[in-house]
Amino acid sequence: MKLSLLLLLALPLPVMAQSSTFNPRPTTSQSNYNFRVQQQQRNYPEREFQRRMMEKQLQRPASARRPSQPQPAQLQQEATQQQLALRRQSAPEIAAAQKRQAEAEQQAAARHTQLVREQQRKRLAAPAQDEQLATVQLRQDMQQLTQLLVENYREVYLPGRLTSALRSRMLSARAQQDWNAATKALQSKAEWSKPPAALAAHSQTLTTLASELLGYDITLPAPAPLPLATSSFEVPMARGYFDQSVADQLLLSANQADKLAASGPLVAALQSLNAQVAALATTPPAAETQQNRQQEIRESVRIANQEMERYNARIITAGSLLQVQQSLLQATASYLTQASGG
Repeated sequence: MKLSLLLLLALPLPVMAQSSTFNPRPTTSQSNYNFRVQQQQRNYPEREFQRRMMEKQLQRPASARRPSQPQPAQLQQEATQQQLALRRQSAPEIAAAQKRQAEAEQQAAARHTQLVREQQRKRLAAPAQDEQLATVQLRQDMQQLTQLLVENYREVYLPGRLTSALRSRMLSARAQQDWNAATKALQSKAEWSKPPAALAAHSQTLTTLASELLGYDITLPAPAPLPLATSSFEVPMARGYFDQSVADQLLLSANQADKLAASGPLVAALQSLNAQVAALATTPPAAETQQNRQQEIRESVRIANQEMERYNARIITAGSLLQVQQSLLQATASYLTQASGG
């Protein structure tokens, strides 16, 4: 009986579902684009946000941690500040922040592994005397592991997931450069002396960049947003069952819902531009109407740029991601308070 119990305890538990993979959208490859040195000294930089989260996790013992429950207004303010800071980051800064996050997750995983080994050592040193005591010990060990997993998620994984989601809501520095180059080319007189395929290539660049930003092919109908059933995480968490994959999926769905809600006019503007550029190849304008067609396309490019700016403004205050964040924080805080006897 003791041997079978040890084997049971050595098996992966459902509550150990911690994965470091989180891809909020296909991203355009980052360039080595360098900003001026003084641009690296900004207020509320994301790297300081990550560093503080790591220091909190490393400096405080688990027994001294007390979960907090930020209010929606506080979460909105922090998310707005962080998104503005992320927009100013250079590619090297992004790489450094991602490295720090990976290191923090490795340390969290190491703490989990250490606890599992410590529990196994104690069971071998003092085996349970009967099946009832063995069951009690198993339950206690599982609760201890769950508490650590939840603490790791709140203090390490969740901040990293949120940063990735917030960063995915805007064009990268390289993608913004490509966007600016394409819109400039579409308005250039020199490009109009080339075959229509040249203009179509620039229009396609805008479509590709927007599709990567929004997470779907904008030449197709927009996907229906998934329901944000936070109860799928809250109810099991209240019973002591932690599944990080469910939490991560809720964040992904919320982020996608925010993008869809903020991007309608942008998508419509790009689809209109694509149709106008495509028409040049099928029905080339006569000499006397070419100038009017050029002006129409320049106006469509201006509208596309304007709608991208409006999307950037709307996405900062989009609320679905923050609602899920608050739900995850509240559910995990309630569990940790109850588990610690508070």
